[in-house]
Amino acid sequence: MSPSSKDLLFVAIPTFNPYYPTGGAPTNLRVNYNTALENPSFTDAYELADRYEAGLTIDLPGNWSAQIYYSQTYDSSFNHVTGVVNKNAVSAALGWTILASGASGTAPGIAT
Repeated sequence: MSPSSKDLLFVAIPTFNPYYPTGGAPTNLRVNYNTALENPSFTDAYELADRYEAGLTIDLPGNWSAQIYYSQTYDSSFNHVTGVVNKNAVSAALGWTILASGASGTAPGIAT
C-alpha cells in the first residue's frame, strides 16, 4: 500500500443527500475517509545524489604550497502518485454541483 497522503479523502455531505442522517445531525457534516483499501494508489519515485570532489596540493619554493580543488554536489528527487480518487467526482456523486474544468494536457475538460 502506498503511503500517499492523497489517499485521504475529506468531503462535505450536502443536507439534501438522501442518506444524510436525520434527528439532530449537524448541518455541516463532513466525512474523512482513507480510500487506500478500496482503491490503493501507486507511487513511483526516485532519488539521485552525486558528489564529485578533486584536489591537488602543489609544493612551491620557500616552504610555500598551493591547493587547488573542485567540488560539486547534485541532488534530485521525483514522486508521482497514480490511482488516487478524484475528490470532485466523489463530491458530484454525493450531490454537489462541481464547476466546469478546462482540458489540461491529454485530460479532457469536465462539464458542470
